[in-house]
Amino acid sequence: MRFRGLLILFLFSAALTAQTGEIFSGTGDTALSGENLLSGNEFPVMGFQYNIFPSEFYSGDTVHMFCSFVSSAGLIEAPFARGTEEEPFYEDHNLTVYTLTLEEQEGVYSLDLVFKAWHPGILSFPVFKAGPFEIQLPELNVCSIIEKESNPGIQPLRPPEFLPGTDYYILALVILLFVFIIVAVALVIIGVRGLPYFVHRHTIKRRYRILRKILSKLEKQKEKIPVEEYYAVISRELRLFMERKFSLPVPSFCSDEVVKRLSAFDGLPLREIQEVFSSIDLIRYGRLPPDSVLSNTEWGKYIKNKNNPKATMYILDLAQRMENSLLKEDVLS
Repeated sequence: MRFRGLLILFLFSAALTAQTGEIFSGTGDTALSGENLLSGNEFPVMGFQYNIFPSEFYSGDTVHMFCSFVSSAGLIEAPFARGTEEEPFYEDHNLTVYTLTLEEQEGVYSLDLVFKAWHPGILSFPVFKAGPFEIQLPELNVCSIIEKESNPGIQPLRPPEFLPGTDYYILALVILLFVFIIVAVALVIIGVRGLPYFVHRHTIKRRYRILRKILSKLEKQKEKIPVEEYYAVISRELRLFMERKFSLPVPSFCSDEVVKRLSAFDGLPLREIQEVFSSIDLIRYGRLPPDSVLSNTEWGKYIKNKNNPKATMYILDLAQRMENSLLKEDVLS
């Protein structure tokens, strides 16, 4: 029976040696020696092998090392487990072993190790005492992050690669950019000189459109409203037009004050303006017929010479002349 047990143990050891990994056996100068720390007797250790995961690791990687060997059964009564993530089993400047576990089942011992190596190169483990064994693990190679198998991991910079014909596209892009800059500079120069004219011209058209819209609506209601109210609306809208144009509180001025204030502006038809306001005052407050009041005025002559005589047409013409005179003054200045 004893011979049969030794034969089974020898065959199991041979089967273990057929697996991958470095293999050590015997009790002499081996990677793993067993000593009975209680009685001083040596125990035979056969079929030692190990595997690591990952098989190629770098400094700072978490590595799992799995070892197995065969020895006499019954050397440990319970699994030997030491170390945690927070309190490592072993730690120095080169190595941190977080956990070390040794288990035995029917004479087959399993050793699990979780560690990190902190420097590239050859890693030598210290002697670990686990239960009745002093364990000297084999040396491992810790790969460098920069170099891997003598080939640089960080390749030198290479010049950019251009597709065929790229030079022509770049040249065309440079030409378009140059043309864009010339056009932009030209627009800036034109804008600095001509932009005030265009802005002012737009403002003129806007003021004139407002006045024309109101007077056109007034003309449609002429037959439905009293004469005094008709000319009162003309006076009010003309004053509002002047207020927007000259930035003066024209609606609060009397007729004479309007002409006096507008005399500060060159080129305005002051006589026609005064004539319009004086005629409207006579029609509104003097209760005089519009035909008799306007007969000897430029306003009356304008109405008489038109095929479709409308009092508001003269007001629009007068507003247009005021706008044109102010526009010429701004451009010349």
